[in-house]
Amino acid sequence: MKKLSYILQSLLYILPALLVPGCSDDNTLPDFEGVDAYITGFKLTKGGTIYKASMLEDEIIVTIPASESLTEGVTAEIRISENAGLSPDPSTITNWEEEHQFIVTAYNQSRRIYHYKIERETVSVSGDITLTSQSEVDAFAASLAGIIEGSLTIGKESGGSDNDSIRDLSALTTLKRVKHNLVINPTFAGENLQGLNNLQTVGALSINNPPHLREVDLRNLLSVNLELSVYGPAITNLNFRDLESISDGFDLNTPLLTALQMDELTYLGASLTLSGLRNTALETVALPKLVQLKGDLSLTLFTALNRLNLSALESVNNLSFTSLYNLASIDLPALNNIEGTLTLSRVESLKELRCPELTFCKNLSLGGTIGQYSNLLSVVEVPKLERVNSISINSFCYGSLQELGFPHLKEVNNSLSVITSHDVQGSPVNIESIEAPLLTTVEGDLTIEANSTRPCLSLQTLNFSSLSSVKGRVTIHNQSILNNFETFKNLIPHLEASNWSVSNCGYNPTYQDMEEGHYSAE
Repeated sequence: MKKLSYILQSLLYILPALLVPGCSDDNTLPDFEGVDAYITGFKLTKGGTIYKASMLEDEIIVTIPASESLTEGVTAEIRISENAGLSPDPSTITNWEEEHQFIVTAYNQSRRIYHYKIERETVSVSGDITLTSQSEVDAFAASLAGIIEGSLTIGKESGGSDNDSIRDLSALTTLKRVKHNLVINPTFAGENLQGLNNLQTVGALSINNPPHLREVDLRNLLSVNLELSVYGPAITNLNFRDLESISDGFDLNTPLLTALQMDELTYLGASLTLSGLRNTALETVALPKLVQLKGDLSLTLFTALNRLNLSALESVNNLSFTSLYNLASIDLPALNNIEGTLTLSRVESLKELRCPELTFCKNLSLGGTIGQYSNLLSVVEVPKLERVNSISINSFCYGSLQELGFPHLKEVNNSLSVITSHDVQGSPVNIESIEAPLLTTVEGDLTIEANSTRPCLSLQTLNFSSLSSVKGRVTIHNQSILNNFETFKNLIPHLEASNWSVSNCGYNPTYQDMEEGHYSAE
């Protein structure tokens, strides 16, 4: 028994040792990888008030009241990943209103960069605000308003300048939105609108001829929900860098402005009418992203305009270019639809009109007034035009135009008229051919005739080979070298004899001649 007891006691001593797991010889913990480099918590404290940050990926955003200042007396508490480092040391920063960059370095030396900034709570003011003096501007600025739920009027509608005229808007930098109208009246005496350059959206914007205003810098404005109207006799700089949409019309009266450039404007909800009588110095109109224009586009009476960029414009109601004396090219590469009329008149320096994607135009009118000519125009490009209501072209005013080509035109729902004649010096115009090989139907008259008693000496080719229906008259007159009319052979069986008239041409076939196949003089 004693021997058995001894064995049992021995087992009790040995068994715990057997149950203990073996340890490595170096007696160390598993390796610490240390790959995390994160800011896990961020808050600022000032005067007992704590501002916790919101974290959005690598952005740290602290939202504070509009009246709060974080330029001094602020302590920061930042938590980061285990065994990571942070640079710069937050205790070295005194001004927390500025943007800062923090770098978190993990134990394994990998890094992550965070960007800190503040955002202020927006103060909203109800009702309409009218400011008629500098003291009223400064008093209103103290409210730190970010949104005006009504309208904002700056200056009186009439009256002369006095000692308390508004000259400085720089205190209004917190303002971001005016729900209704923003009006700058004529008594505003400042040279710029500095202070309004943080505006992002307004209802309507009206600048009503303040005499000293030179610069309109509203670069952060994104949308105008009604009309934009800019009148100013001294304005030389207009900056709407970020403006994307104008829901109503746009009116401009700035005689000293040389460039209208809106690089982000994509939508205009009504007409754009620009007149050189009111914008005499304007040299550039650049709206490169404008896609939709719900009203008319009209440029008229410009002596200085030499650059036009409407490269994204797809649709418009009426499109008019009239009395543009220095514009050499009109290129509308994306335009596919003109609901109204395309008018070109008195464009003395114009060399080319290109609309390569245009498929529909209600009315195409290329004309002019006697005494106003463009002997430089040599290209009218509308290769995809399929349907029009009417075409009226007075090539009397375009002495270098050699060919009128409509390769995909199929329907003319009213009349087609081409006037040919001599240029102003008396030499013949150079138009040599008119071609519409796919045109099948003209619902009105088809007219090709000279403008004066003197015949056209250049037109020699007509191509209307698919034409089978003209509901009105076919009149071809005073084309002295035109002597082949075979292109109308498919039309004659469907045309009344009384509606066929050819006179004073190189060959003048009667209706009977055409019926009998005598299409040419040979």
